[in-house]
Amino acid sequence: MSNETRKDKDHILLLTAAFPSVCEPSRAVSVANAARLLARRFRVTVLAPRVYPADPRCERLSRYEVVRFPYHSGARPVKHYTHVPVLRLVSYLLSGLATAMRLIRARRIRLIYANWVLPAGLIGAGAAMLSRIPLVVHAHGSDINVYARKNLFFSLLARAVLRRSIRVLAVGHDLLRTLTTRFDVPPWKVAYSPPLIDSSVFHPGPKQEARRQLDLPHDAKLILFAADITASKGAKLFFDAAVQVAPTDPRARFLMLGEGPLRPALRLRGRSCPAISLPGAVPNEKVAAYMRAADLLVLPSFTEGRPVSVLEAASTGLPVLASKVGDLPEMIASGENGILIEPGDKGELARQLHRLLANPGLLGRLRKGMSASRREPDSILPSILARSLGPPDYDSYWHGARAAHFKRRARHRAAAAISMLPARTGTALDAGCGRGELLQALRACGLDAKGVDISASVVRQIRRQGLNAEVLDLEMSAIEGSFDAVLCLEVLEHLREPAAVLRKLADAASPGGHIIVSVPNEHNFYHGIKNLFAPNPAHLHRFNHGKALKLFKSAGLAVRRRLPMPVLPRWPGLRLLGGALCRLWPAAFAVSNMYLLSSGDGEVDEPPRQE
Repeated sequence: MSNETRKDKDHILLLTAAFPSVCEPSRAVSVANAARLLARRFRVTVLAPRVYPADPRCERLSRYEVVRFPYHSGARPVKHYTHVPVLRLVSYLLSGLATAMRLIRARRIRLIYANWVLPAGLIGAGAAMLSRIPLVVHAHGSDINVYARKNLFFSLLARAVLRRSIRVLAVGHDLLRTLTTRFDVPPWKVAYSPPLIDSSVFHPGPKQEARRQLDLPHDAKLILFAADITASKGAKLFFDAAVQVAPTDPRARFLMLGEGPLRPALRLRGRSCPAISLPGAVPNEKVAAYMRAADLLVLPSFTEGRPVSVLEAASTGLPVLASKVGDLPEMIASGENGILIEPGDKGELARQLHRLLANPGLLGRLRKGMSASRREPDSILPSILARSLGPPDYDSYWHGARAAHFKRRARHRAAAAISMLPARTGTALDAGCGRGELLQALRACGLDAKGVDISASVVRQIRRQGLNAEVLDLEMSAIEGSFDAVLCLEVLEHLREPAAVLRKLADAASPGGHIIVSVPNEHNFYHGIKNLFAPNPAHLHRFNHGKALKLFKSAGLAVRRRLPMPVLPRWPGLRLLGGALCRLWPAAFAVSNMYLLSSGDGEVDEPPRQE
């Protein structure tokens, strides 16, 4: 690929809490697989922590670049500390944020894609807030199930990251349900995107040939554990069950691949049981060879998303004995391609291991069942990120936006727009009609009203109410017909070229017709706080009164009247206060501004107000 072609691609920053390195070549290989896949469509810079001094600060690989930020790691990943290392975590976040901002400015990053909500998502949320570029986060399981669900402070941090993100991906269906039910992520905002497995490395192969390569006995019964050596993965549970089962079969061998805080203690205990070995982390190609050589993979986890090791086992045809957590009941049909047990049941784990070791025929049937299992579909990750760089999916947006305040504020805007109409007869166009609150108000006033909207689903909903509406992209299509009143409420902030659309609206107004437009006042105190933590991902422009006037002037329109809309709810007791504050200081207390426009020059018809 030529340099010129590469420069034409959108540049994304892939933020991750772990990435393969010189010291840990097998760590987070699925993230490296995602980077290679994304590099076919985007320019990719990977930002990861530099855990070990021997790891290089920068690597330029064939398809993407890896940058590692330094912090006080103590030569251990953050997740391998048994207690939260507060000072190390602060160092991690500050160094990661500073490096991310430097990369965003230097490489003109257009999108941040953060793997793991915690801690990488925290860096991504801070960088997205400071740089005002979109953030997509990918939940993997431990970030939500181990940290956010069991610790109030981490739960609040995770919720802040999820609100800041324009899209939330989940590696498993069970995790996706957790995000929508327990963390209140809107359904239109989430998507399923499983971990990526390198099928060129993980594939079926002759068992005996793999054992010769690994120098393993040809008649051994090899039981494999391939995950972090942590409590949440059930590493101690597996070790205790292996100690109990090993004396019953002299050919049994138990191999624990991976690193983690429990490994030193388990290695010390394993000296008295030669059937158990803990070689640590090994290269990805060797993990695949061990899976081809093994008879069974065991994963007695307490929490999971969609575990990478089970996906890798499925690709090599290795049966699995695992806990009923996360997506494992969906992946494993107990008795067909593996065995499922209750999480934390050491006795049942030992019994099932003993049963499988004593019954090679059952293991063979499970292997055949795993080899015939359905494979994961092709990844949709590149298309999800590409859509995140483009305009929002308004069909999904309106389907998920069911909050009562959406409808309440739409009705208030409709009433205000009707009050600004000098004449309430003739024809009217509602450009960007949403769910039709303004259309209903216009029809109630006796106007012959027509609505247009980009969302096909919301137009179908409006038509079922007996209203006149059609699907129209205001930026791509011409507006047909001439109207006595053209109204466009809370739409311009969603458009790439609002000035061009304003000119279309002016052309659609008949001679002497009226144009009414409203835009959010993004600089008031409410939006100022909200945009720090949860900006509306559909807003492509951030208007205030001054920017709105510049926009109208560029479109050749003049403001005849301005009506600030109070930020406070119209509740008894607050209605008068909200109106008074809005009149005294609309820049701070107006949630949006509504304007009556006309072609040509003119002055704003409103009393002076403090800005």
